[in-house]
Amino acid sequence: MSIATSTWAKHVSHEIAKAYDHSAAEAITRGEEVPGNRFLGAPAFILTVLSDYADETWQCKPSLHLLSRDTGGYPHAEIIRAIETLEELNLISQRTTTPEHQGSMVFHLKEKALQKLRDENRHLLNGDQNRTHEVQEDPFKTTRAEGSFEAKERHS
Repeated sequence: MSIATSTWAKHVSHEIAKAYDHSAAEAITRGEEVPGNRFLGAPAFILTVLSDYADETWQCKPSLHLLSRDTGGYPHAEIIRAIETLEELNLISQRTTTPEHQGSMVFHLKEKALQKLRDENRHLLNGDQNRTHEVQEDPFKTTRAEGSFEAKERHS
């Protein structure tokens, strides 16, 4: 376990919350529907758990079974969706290990993502509309069907 990666995950969560708050306030000001925060719930929790396992190279190899146990029983499908969301938000990357390890995954936490989030938030707060960044246009836009668990939670 690395204190640096755990601290990083906490700061990433804070920066995403700031960006979401800004996005929500802008939507309200324009009279639009407030976007869903894709980072809430499982993705945030999985990032924290991954950060607990990460070593000094910012990598870890927890199995789905271990991630499920550490999250109090999240189903494997929910963990996989959370990992996909973290990849889409450019916070982690993953790769399959060699065949002799039977397809186990190695996760890499993207240390520089925190500075990118901080820079993006600075631009948002300064009203800089000419920014460039690697995250999608609206990182909080919900891409899953409205019948999904996340959508139901968001509307309740």
